[in-house]
Amino acid sequence: MVTKSKIRRILQESTKGLMDRFAEGVIKFKYKEIYNHNLERNGKESADNEYPKSFEGYIKHLKDLFGDEDGAFGIEINRMLSSDNPLIEGIASKDVAENVINYILNYNEPEKKFRIHIVAENDVFYFINKEIFTCDDKFFEFVWDKLIGDGRTRWNEDLKDKLWGEIVDVVEEKMDDEEWQEENGVTFDGLEREKSYFRSYWHYPIQSLGWDNYELCEFYKDVIGEERLYKVIKTYVTENKDKIYLGDTFYYIFTKNLFY
Repeated sequence: MVTKSKIRRILQESTKGLMDRFAEGVIKFKYKEIYNHNLERNGKESADNEYPKSFEGYIKHLKDLFGDEDGAFGIEINRMLSSDNPLIEGIASKDVAENVINYILNYNEPEKKFRIHIVAENDVFYFINKEIFTCDDKFFEFVWDKLIGDGRTRWNEDLKDKLWGEIVDVVEEKMDDEEWQEENGVTFDGLEREKSYFRSYWHYPIQSLGWDNYELCEFYKDVIGEERLYKVIKTYVTENKDKIYLGDTFYYIFTKNLFY
């Protein structure tokens, strides 16, 4: 007897295949439009040997554009969705874009490693709180290197010094608690040396103070502020983020690999 889980998996795989075929059809429509334009304008030799050369070449070209600071990827996708394509008639542009971008980024990948989020600018703050504050190592490395870095407060105070000031009392308390140190296998040097360790490693509160990932996340939220994270995420240049206009709405495109 076929189990319910197996039936569910088969149905999911069937749906994924259908979505891939839909995305491929949308992209091929635009590719043929570009190819035929080049054919009429420059002849077959040019159409076959210059951009976009082949459907595969067109996909690779689009994939290479993703994450470029100039926004060329979003412009190309917008043009694709603006074509007189009967396949996308009556379907929300955001849904088509999500499907097409997912297809492009996962093209010829041994495993589908990209999961796409297309988020309207007005919804980015909510999205960051739900999806970006993941509290894993990659997130903390991002916060330490990109968000904090050599940053300063509005009063020109070194941001890492500010963070240290928020936990120095906790450090001193742990330094005086020899029983806690023995139980947790932690040793301390002088306070200035501990400050140097803190400034050097994002994981200092976890290794030296016994915090878990959730506590460190909450510390960053409280001290740094979610608004600062929001601004950095929007301006952070990475091959795992892009942007696009669909109609009159501006969207950010994120992948689950944002910090990799």
